[in-house]
Amino acid sequence: MIDLFGLLRGEEVTWGILIAVYLYLGGLAGGAFLSGSMAHFLARENESYRVFARSGIYIGTVAIILGLVPLVLDLKRFIVAPVNMIYAFSHLPESMMTVGTWVISIFTVLGVITSILWVFRERERTVKLENVGERIYFESVEEKVILFFEAVGCVFAVATMVYTGLLLSFARGVTFWASPLLPWLFTASGVSTGLVAAGLFTPIIGILVPRLCPEFRELLSRSIELMKVEKRVEGFDVPLMLGELILVFAYLLSVVQTRGFLNVVYGVLSPAFWIGFITVGILIPIILWLLLKLREKPKLHQPENLALIYLGFVLVLIGGFILRYVVLFGGQL
Repeated sequence: MIDLFGLLRGEEVTWGILIAVYLYLGGLAGGAFLSGSMAHFLARENESYRVFARSGIYIGTVAIILGLVPLVLDLKRFIVAPVNMIYAFSHLPESMMTVGTWVISIFTVLGVITSILWVFRERERTVKLENVGERIYFESVEEKVILFFEAVGCVFAVATMVYTGLLLSFARGVTFWASPLLPWLFTASGVSTGLVAAGLFTPIIGILVPRLCPEFRELLSRSIELMKVEKRVEGFDVPLMLGELILVFAYLLSVVQTRGFLNVVYGVLSPAFWIGFITVGILIPIILWLLLKLREKPKLHQPENLALIYLGFVLVLIGGFILRYVVLFGGQL
């Protein structure tokens, strides 16, 4: 009989709750950085979306740095023998762990540099043409540098999300993780959680650090603009959640003959899977989105509508962690 409370603490498995947190934060970081960069690429002239872009970059950078903490704590190498951490970089390309170490390290550096550039960048310059009344956007040198680091960072952001799935897929002797669909599932979930994290923290950053990020604070005072941004975030996330739903069942069908499948679908992990991930993390956010679509007129910026959006974001974040937890533990029971 499996001790459920011990399972929650990670006492009966090799990779416990700390690795689940590491996989979760790694995927979220990649998704947030990718979402922020894409928003910057596609809507550079719109200050509201630029604020969201900065949120994605900041959250992605903080998340990938925080994700290293549970990894170090789980391995215990930094405390016992700090010098041995160097060997994690020395087995390229035969070791998937080494590949991931390089990818995450480069992504972390790119995230820090991009965040610093965003913090200290000058506001964009515009000029008004008197004859046509148009505003033309001039990209400063700093802006081009930011775009360059974002473009390179996106490559490593995607690689980080894929790696969180490949790390498990390449684990020897665990058939539950051996499906080629697992990296795709973790990547889709990473983009989804990163996207909503960037949206959720857009107002939070404005409240916590208004002096450092005055543009965030200004967006809070423009409720209609804020609502439009968050609705766009929600609108992009719904297809991602539907894709997750398809991928998770396709993944489970590909490992249907494993013990992990039984544990996840019918066994000790089934409440976490069906209630925590499927219901809380996917179905309820979609229902909230549909509810908002029905009640959004005539007042698009009603406070309760914004509250529904943020509730959906929080549930998506919870579901994303539970997905990693279920998959990680399902392969070890």
